[in-house]
Amino acid sequence: MKTSKTVSLNLKNFEPILVAVSGGADSMALLDILHQQGYQLIAASFDHQIRPDSASDVEFVRSFCEDRAIPFIAGSADVPSEATKKHLSLEEAARQTRYEFLFQTAQELGCRAIATGHTMDDQAETIVMHFVRGAGLAGLKGILPETTLVQFSHDIKLIRPLLDWRRVDTEEYCQKIGVTPREDSTNTDQTYPRNRIRADLIPALAEYNPAIVETLARNAMLLQEQHQLWTELVISHFEQALIMRRERSIAFSIEKLAQQPWIVVKEIIRRAAFSLKPGIRDVDFNALERVSLTRNTDLGGGIFSIIEKNILYVTFGEKGIPDDDYPQIDEMIDLKVGKNRLPNGWHVEIEQFKSPFELDQFKNGPVDQIWVEINPDSHLLLRPYKAGDRFVPVGMKNGSVKCSDIFINQKVPKRYRTRYPILEIEGEIIWLPLLRRSNKHLLQNNTRLAARIRIQKTNDE
Repeated sequence: MKTSKTVSLNLKNFEPILVAVSGGADSMALLDILHQQGYQLIAASFDHQIRPDSASDVEFVRSFCEDRAIPFIAGSADVPSEATKKHLSLEEAARQTRYEFLFQTAQELGCRAIATGHTMDDQAETIVMHFVRGAGLAGLKGILPETTLVQFSHDIKLIRPLLDWRRVDTEEYCQKIGVTPREDSTNTDQTYPRNRIRADLIPALAEYNPAIVETLARNAMLLQEQHQLWTELVISHFEQALIMRRERSIAFSIEKLAQQPWIVVKEIIRRAAFSLKPGIRDVDFNALERVSLTRNTDLGGGIFSIIEKNILYVTFGEKGIPDDDYPQIDEMIDLKVGKNRLPNGWHVEIEQFKSPFELDQFKNGPVDQIWVEINPDSHLLLRPYKAGDRFVPVGMKNGSVKCSDIFINQKVPKRYRTRYPILEIEGEIIWLPLLRRSNKHLLQNNTRLAARIRIQKTNDE
């Protein structure tokens, strides 16, 4: 029995350590073990205000620390109100609020790690819960002895020194040192899924394998090793397919993704979603099964995969996708000679030229510019596209085409179309920038005054 021998945890690299202590057997045993072994500690207790007597648990821990001269700090929050306000389950709100307190406290006190009293029983319950929810390898590897929760801190480690202890071990340890741990009544509340797994499912599995908890823990250790190899493979393919990474979106080459096994593609997208929203819990097996390289997918938690041209974006909706692939305007702009700036990082530049001209050099220029015939009083107007707009493109002798058809043929994403700039001269549409030119106002042999109109990204200069 572990309680009959000294346990060497070798945690010197993590000092000072903030120990999360609830007053239960697991965390009380952890605190006393670390204290007995001489580690530099600070105990932290958090009152979730879920139970009427929860404040007394904090005082119990405070008294224990005072008797042993262990530095102590307490925090509290109205977790039920937070759950309602943030539309979270009580469990998730409690977890988030508790970790926010712990990591903020650790940061303020200069602690390098936060130690929690998770045991082998917690490991088994977590694995079963993830399996029931439909988690993949990332979930089935269970609780890690050491990890980083980047949604709370990139620097402070979360460590679980007692993962090879059973819950009965911590209870016996507390009995040995003469401590009667606090009992949290919510641990028996069957409305919480984890409690039902603890009370019903684990005992049912134990009928088939009496050592089910130890078996699940051993499996977790094997899966953690396999997950490490898998992670290295996925990261390699992630970087190969990556086009761009921004705060609210990550873009991948669909061509590169399509070259990978589908299981790798799904894991790349899952990793991207977690990178955008660390700690997200909604991207599960079912969400990833909906992923496609040909259509948009709701991944859950406000994260989407969105297809545009040959790019797959993992993003917080369309607003997270860069909006500077095409020029955009919100209102009419009277263009002047020189540079005219547009809202989303583009500009239109107009230069005037007098005859004579060599007409052949202007017929087939780059798509980012157009040469037109003007007069000194010509009114050049750039305005947003309007439904029903039509124009006569170069090469068409009869009739006209819808601008919307040009957008479709040129594969301009829908989100760009309503703010797409249209160039008019004297009320006639002469150019859809970057797309098609009109046969109106083209240079003629007798043209005396011409304008070269260019549209470019400002940062391309």
